[in-house]
Amino acid sequence: MEKNIYKLEYNKYLQCNNGFTLAEVLLTLVIIGIVASMTIPNIFAHFTEKATVVRLKKTYSLLNSAVKSAVAINGPVDYWEFGNASAKGANSVIFNNTIKPYLNITKDCKTGTGCWDTSYTMYLNGITREGDFDKDTTRARMILSDGIFLQTNFSAPDCNIDAASASTNHILNHACGTINIDINGFKGPNILGIDIFDFYITKNGDIVPLGIEGNNHGTWGWIGQCRKNGSGQPCASWVLYKENMNYLRGESISHW
Repeated sequence: MEKNIYKLEYNKYLQCNNGFTLAEVLLTLVIIGIVASMTIPNIFAHFTEKATVVRLKKTYSLLNSAVKSAVAINGPVDYWEFGNASAKGANSVIFNNTIKPYLNITKDCKTGTGCWDTSYTMYLNGITREGDFDKDTTRARMILSDGIFLQTNFSAPDCNIDAASASTNHILNHACGTINIDINGFKGPNILGIDIFDFYITKNGDIVPLGIEGNNHGTWGWIGQCRKNGSGQPCASWVLYKENMNYLRGESISHW
């Protein structure tokens, strides 16, 4: 009799403590999957953006140091024995050759191919940027030891580009050309403001990100173009000064 009572009570215990049902387990897994799908992409995007900020700041510092070192030896940039303004490719090569001793270069393509991705560069708003940079003979290209692409467009050997015409005694009153940096090389997506960033070269050897205060060279340098439906060209200054890429999530400013 006692054994039967014990057995009955034990069976009741098993019925009340038999763990989760299959339906409960499946429901839990579905909830976990939904939460993961919402959070993991954001975590990955945050990590990628932080890596972009660090990589761009490091490259900017190295490039500034290299050009300043070259200026210390050779004088102001407009003294570097460039050809006339029509020889953009040759002048771009001269500029790269002059700063190259102060950088760790793994490949120098000069105006040839192989130092830029063959796909077309896009503006942040999805419009294709002009030309195929890998085949552009007016620009000189090099690859740094960490895989970063560097492309020079030295268009004004007299450094007479006024990229701050509304301001006097501005660092950009005497610009010589531009440098494009692709921080992740062949990986893509090759979009301005995401992995490609633009800088000015100045007479005194300063490398200046597009978009700084007072930069109003057409629409290129206006910081208001650093937005999802803008060109993305002035986003270099945003990333360096604000240390984020919030413009990809709808934040925008019209001036500093």
